[in-house]
Amino acid sequence: MSVREVPIATPRNMFPTDSWEFAVITMRLLTREYEYRNHSIEDFERRLKEIEEYRIYDRLPDPDSPYGSLDAMLQAELGATEHQAREIKTIQQRTKDTGETIKPIRESRRPTREEQKNGKYNNIIVNQGTSAKYLAARIARDRPDILEEMKAGKYRSVRAAAIDAGIVKVPTSLESAQKAFLKLSKDERETFLIWVSEQ
Repeated sequence: MSVREVPIATPRNMFPTDSWEFAVITMRLLTREYEYRNHSIEDFERRLKEIEEYRIYDRLPDPDSPYGSLDAMLQAELGATEHQAREIKTIQQRTKDTGETIKPIRESRRPTREEQKNGKYNNIIVNQGTSAKYLAARIARDRPDILEEMKAGKYRSVRAAAIDAGIVKVPTSLESAQKAFLKLSKDERETFLIWVSEQ
């Protein structure tokens, strides 16, 4: 069970700082600050310091079988390493003023215990798609050069950077026309072909 699925509604300050419940709520707060752009990078950094101070990763997902390190916990719960999470949060904050929609990350696969222990799981665990968060994560992982250019303000949007990085494929005019043609009814296709022949 993911930490985000554990039913705890009690305020965090009602639990001792070394308790499992405190750890669960703290991780949930970090997740919220990571996923939503109304939380700043400073909010996220402050919560990371708390995570380190209270060694939350030594109690999650359960004290008998903890993650054991910050990166292992962040990969399992956020889908990114500490470095990747910081980069994504920075880009998220930069795109805040563009009005671009940023969807929350959702996990597509959890690393196994063996993968966590061996450090072999370095995939970015986010749903594939076109959300700005997914694209930013891919750029952070695959094209650090373009990531630096994004941070310098070269790109108007994460999508524009992803196109340059080769992550987003923009169809040609011909490909778009072919796709549209296949959606036409039989009568519409005949009408269209007559129109083409007259051009």
